[in-house]
Amino acid sequence: MSPPRPVDWSTIRNGLRAWFQDVSGLDTVWGQQAAPQLPYPYASINIIGPGPTDFGLHAYYGDDGAGGLEITRQGEFVLSCQIHVGPPDNVDGSCDGWAIGQGVVASLDIPEIIEDFRSVGLALRDREDPQNLSLVVGSEWISRTRFDLRFGYASVMTGDNTTRLRAVGYFDKIEISSTIDGVKNPGGSLELNDEVWDPQNP
Repeated sequence: MSPPRPVDWSTIRNGLRAWFQDVSGLDTVWGQQAAPQLPYPYASINIIGPGPTDFGLHAYYGDDGAGGLEITRQGEFVLSCQIHVGPPDNVDGSCDGWAIGQGVVASLDIPEIIEDFRSVGLALRDREDPQNLSLVVGSEWISRTRFDLRFGYASVMTGDNTTRLRAVGYFDKIEISSTIDGVKNPGGSLELNDEVWDPQNP
């Protein structure tokens, strides 16, 4: 069997990074990468795990429209965002990490950005105000800001992304035979061909 791929994480990750880099104006990388630190100023984002959920353990089972099974479950994750501003921009008021973070959070109200998230299967559920975590590293003052965003997404399994999902059987039309008088034919017996229950033509 081919492994299920119910969530397109590559598209989600690429969309999040592109959004953050665009609205912050900073080079943005995924955290915990085995790569040299970027020159200041830069931003790092990281999916740190699921947040609280009210959706329980139940999935929704439906028809995919082609006679197959579609299983949908709602999930969520937390995106941890950090902005790092060091020399020489750490003394530039227009490059303050906290101010940049405020702008990033404010961008979440822009309709075009909301639609961009929707196009990659995301919905913003909660946001956190940026926290000023500036510190001294060695002899250098680093303007550092952190905030979390909580996103919802849909996990969808169909026959296209796993071979274990077989076609779903269903009744398109049924015929009933009975000796009871009068259902659609008052005064007549209900023979096999007398009554056809067709949901498409009630």
